[in-house]
Amino acid sequence: MNLKDLEKIIKLVEGANINQLKLEEDGTTIEIIKAERSVLAPVQHQVVLPSAPVAAAPVMPVPIKVNASDVSDNEVALLSPMVGAFYAASSPDSPDFVKVGDHIRKGDTICIIEAMKLFNEIESEYDGTVVRILAKNEEAVEFGQSLMILKKDA
Repeated sequence: MNLKDLEKIIKLVEGANINQLKLEEDGTTIEIIKAERSVLAPVQHQVVLPSAPVAAAPVMPVPIKVNASDVSDNEVALLSPMVGAFYAASSPDSPDFVKVGDHIRKGDTICIIEAMKLFNEIESEYDGTVVRILAKNEEAVEFGQSLMILKKDA
């Protein structure tokens, strides 16, 4: 990654509604963290470039409630572990990985997120039934954005 690409990514993060972005490419990890905005302090970015490749910690969806009225106690939101483009299927001609009403198991692929020209299969962390799919095919998603709502098995 060259300096111009890094500057473009920083500008995208500044304009996006995210506070943190972590990218990995060719063994190099770049993490950009937005400082909280205040009237007195300008926006600051922290860029970390390790000298050796660092293994990424596994990112697991956290059960959150989108809105208290939208999610019941036995439902969880499956979250995007990264910024990128959401794809419901592996190709335009393929069926969607999941549809509303499908029963899925922990480890099943629920979608693909393209980030920096890498296609990442996103897997479910829970067994359950898909209640709603919130992300739209081929649209951008943010880190932590709810992709779908799952009714967890008991």
